[in-house]
Amino acid sequence: MNTMFNKPLIQVPLKFGVIASVLLALLFIVLFSSGRHPLFIALIFDIRLVLLPAFLFIAMKAFRDSENGGIMHFWQGLTIGFITFTSIGLLMGGFIMFMAEYSSDFLNEYISSRLEVLELQIGQLTDETSKRVFQEQIDKMPLTRPFDLAVDYFWKTVLIGIFLNIILAVVLRKQPKP
Repeated sequence: MNTMFNKPLIQVPLKFGVIASVLLALLFIVLFSSGRHPLFIALIFDIRLVLLPAFLFIAMKAFRDSENGGIMHFWQGLTIGFITFTSIGLLMGGFIMFMAEYSSDFLNEYISSRLEVLELQIGQLTDETSKRVFQEQIDKMPLTRPFDLAVDYFWKTVLIGIFLNIILAVVLRKQPKP
């Protein structure tokens, strides 16, 4: 029986999405165990900026060279990239929900660190409207749920992935020779 998941266009990016998610999950565990909250790292140091392009590239190249006879259309590259970064976002979102749900320190440390930053930033503001907006964020922060962290991580991964996906799909596409 030939199911949708047996097609290389689906199978290859799912495989690399799972591998990337496992690596990210291990990194999360190491960072959290060493006293650094993995969700509280500046965007410029976010490992996704290295890991996503690497795994998007590997998935597209594996499909093109090993599964599709050296040919990859732009739409195939976009599809492979989309499945790869979406699977990473979904799997890591699930992992983050698990961590936040079963390790009370994970969610509590995130909230307290975020509150510290917001309170520091509100003290530097002079505009009353900005202060009010920041105060609303501070008031809502203790209400943060594991699902909120997962959704935030997912959407940030998707946004990073979309940008990188377009570039890599253009670079790696190979058309059949006429």
